[in-house]
Amino acid sequence: MQGSQRQHTIVALRPFSSRAKKNGTIFKSPTSRIRVGRREDGVIQPLEPEHFDGSIAAVTHPADRLILALAAVHAARSAAIRRLQLDDLDIGNRRPSVDGRTRRLDELTLQVAPEWLEFRRHRCPDTANPHLLINKHTAPGTGPIGKSSVAGPALHHQTAALERLRVDRQLDEAVARGPIRSTSPRPSASATFSGGSRVARGEWGPLCAAQRRCERQYRVPHVWRCLS
Repeated sequence: MQGSQRQHTIVALRPFSSRAKKNGTIFKSPTSRIRVGRREDGVIQPLEPEHFDGSIAAVTHPADRLILALAAVHAARSAAIRRLQLDDLDIGNRRPSVDGRTRRLDELTLQVAPEWLEFRRHRCPDTANPHLLINKHTAPGTGPIGKSSVAGPALHHQTAALERLRVDRQLDEAVARGPIRSTSPRPSASATFSGGSRVARGEWGPLCAAQRRCERQYRVPHVWRCLS
């Protein structure tokens, strides 16, 4: 075995070997002297225009359109999107709050958010669920939607899935701010907002050449035009 398959197999076998040794089935764990090694993450590349087009065409439900906007524009994680409350979306003052951090409400989110709120009000007029995103299972209660409900079916087979959109938005902000040195003590604003550990750890350095070749002006305006 090679690569990630070897690493996953060793990690999976270790608890079984330890259990067998503890029970006296074996005298020595065969995985104790095998080094897993450090897994190197691949270099993150910016999404291409056709990747955006496929994801935009796939989201037709108002909730999925809002989820896509939150990930593509605000770099919000799926867990943060699930936890969003109605009070967090301050449309009047154009100051949404994600995970306790306030952001400026952009034109894209300002357009798709009222669509979802109107759909939510029409579909579940009597719900007392305080979460921004609800479905038929969570409307009678007060809990958040499940992980699979966060644009899962719509973007499941798309290259620009929810996590890729979030990371691409972080990459876009990293391009705007310039390369981040690994010794820099202050992470970028996007890293602070979304908990982006890669930006905070300064791992955007190898991407500088690819970053400057990508057409940064295309991304958010293109998503906004296609969802309009």
